[in-house]
Amino acid sequence: MTYSFLLGRDWDEVRAELEQRGIHFAVKYTHSPRAEPAGKIRVVRIRMKESQLEIVLAHEKFSPH
Repeated sequence: MTYSFLLGRDWDEVRAELEQRGIHFAVKYTHSPRAEPAGKIRVVRIRMKESQLEIVLAHEKFSPH
């Protein structure tokens, strides 16, 4: 099964959908130490590893400190 339809979507919506379907997942949050995050958190990468989804998240906007 492909999960590319989750890319770019709001993390709160995706998390609720995955929990409702009983899908196991792990999350990694990516950010820049030189920028201030802003906006919603979005799914930027997703892959199946062993028996769970690995999901990478990032804020949709960043601004310099």
